[in-house]
Amino acid sequence: MKRILALMLAAVMTATVFAGCSADNAVSESTGEGTTQTTETQQPTAVVSKQTNKLSNNTQEKEKTEFKPDFDFCTNSVSKLNLVNSDSYIESYYPNNAYHPKLIDLGKEWNGYRFWLSYTPYPKGNDYYENPQIVGTNDLINYSEVKYTEPPLANYKKSVRYNSDSHLVYNEELDRLELFWRYTDYDTDYMALYMRYSYDGDNWSDKLVYFETYEKEKYDMVSPAIIRDDGAYKVWYIGHYQLCYRELRNGVWSDPVQTDLSFEDGAYIWHADIIKTNRGYELLGCATTDKKDRKHMNLYFSASEDGLNWETGVKVASPSEDYTAWDGGGLYRPSFIYADNHYIVMYSARNDYNDFGTGLLVGRDMFNLHGTDLDYIYNGQADAQRLWDYLNNDL
Repeated sequence: MKRILALMLAAVMTATVFAGCSADNAVSESTGEGTTQTTETQQPTAVVSKQTNKLSNNTQEKEKTEFKPDFDFCTNSVSKLNLVNSDSYIESYYPNNAYHPKLIDLGKEWNGYRFWLSYTPYPKGNDYYENPQIVGTNDLINYSEVKYTEPPLANYKKSVRYNSDSHLVYNEELDRLELFWRYTDYDTDYMALYMRYSYDGDNWSDKLVYFETYEKEKYDMVSPAIIRDDGAYKVWYIGHYQLCYRELRNGVWSDPVQTDLSFEDGAYIWHADIIKTNRGYELLGCATTDKKDRKHMNLYFSASEDGLNWETGVKVASPSEDYTAWDGGGLYRPSFIYADNHYIVMYSARNDYNDFGTGLLVGRDMFNLHGTDLDYIYNGQADAQRLWDYLNNDL
């Protein structure tokens, strides 16, 4: 299987080496205060079952229609997504500098929105603003007002005490959203995963301690990817550039386990998102070939039947070949779902001029991801419908 994946990727990369954008490239209990973004006026005509019932890289090919999109495909996302910092003053100077997204698809409208998203603003790489925010959307392009923002830390200290690494979970048993994020204090070797929950997306609970340790060096959980499943919270995270696993069941944490995830080019995992599928588990993450450089990374895909033994990770996305583009430096933590016979990927990225943001890729499989030249910020209403016309008709 590992060799097959590598061969598949090699074929795809040979067919899709591309620097620009062309139609010919197709298929190569606290209440948050926030600012207002463009709000949906029309929900796309998507008919979708929940991602956990449909995911597979081996989906049988369906008969294609004659539908052709009225936009061009690109290697990467030309436009950022319109994800704002709730601090409107900072947003005016560093627009749409959202980082570290976590997207979930509820398969139906929940308190007004089918999709919910957490992310952390990261203007000019300033971790003072790296505090989780929540928005809802019905089309992945036009977003609600910011539903919740974690307040800036009173004891913030640059690169020492700060928030990071948000993650969002839908707890089906309790019918609520659960927001998780990581807090660190290097001065005291302390690390915690905090959690807030909401039954309506607007009103959020007090901050709860989900996990904590005063041995951060040993037990840190970088970029936790959390799945609520089988009565437990299953947590994958990065520890010393290795993918590790623990679970919380009946209030008791299991011991840490290091998985066997590795990559075709010897890269080291740094951040990842993991979803449960009919293959078992699928992973999309950023990894670096140089532990001293976490600015210039690529995205890699892997799958596992049990969450511990993983197929060799294969590179599926890279920075834009235009180094001046917003994502021309390196890719960072992605999030992904499967809907309308497509993988939909939100990926955070940066260039070398302190511009950060989150973009969008789509593909019928993980080895044919592509962006578009659609404008998600200034033409969101029209371009969202154009994108979903394509997703709904590309069968």
